[in-house]
Amino acid sequence: MSLKHGFKANAERKSLELRATLNRTDIDCLDAFELSNHLGVSVFCPSFFLGKGALFNKLCSTSSKWSALTMENESGEKLIIHNTIHAEVRQQSNIMHELAHILCEHKLPVMEIEFDFLQNLNLRIFNEEHEKEAEILGSTLQIPRSGLLKLLRLNMSKEEIANNYKASLSLVQFRINNTGVGKQLSQRRNLS
Repeated sequence: MSLKHGFKANAERKSLELRATLNRTDIDCLDAFELSNHLGVSVFCPSFFLGKGALFNKLCSTSSKWSALTMENESGEKLIIHNTIHAEVRQQSNIMHELAHILCEHKLPVMEIEFDFLQNLNLRIFNEEHEKEAEILGSTLQIPRSGLLKLLRLNMSKEEIANNYKASLSLVQFRINNTGVGKQLSQRRNLS
């Protein structure tokens, strides 16, 4: 699945624009909780709705593959419910992904969701185009290309970059591959 022409460039601009609004540079970490707050999106742990009983344990166990979801309340306000059992770097990524859906103005599926659905954790509504856009924008919000390039030019390791952005090593590698900065730097080194 390919993205609309210009989507990646727009995602980079949006990441830098939001960073500037929050007084962050492209090499600064943009915390997902801070960005959520800035955008007026409330973020909840499932226990807020479910308590800490059996359903919470089933939803947020270490074997659960569930990450996060975006919902709308009766007033039309967006809210995110996320898996707090995941590692901090995964939570950052999960929330950025959901914020990307909101920033892209993806329509939420029209359905009545009641927390009874947690009995059947296979509920999944998947729009391939929306998911690809959220993957790219979410990862760009977390690690902008320009900042990644600067840190790599400073000879920071992938681990140091991951720590800098509160990101996983796999996300750092994804951004290196997806943005072409790895290729750009290797070509430059070959010319030297």
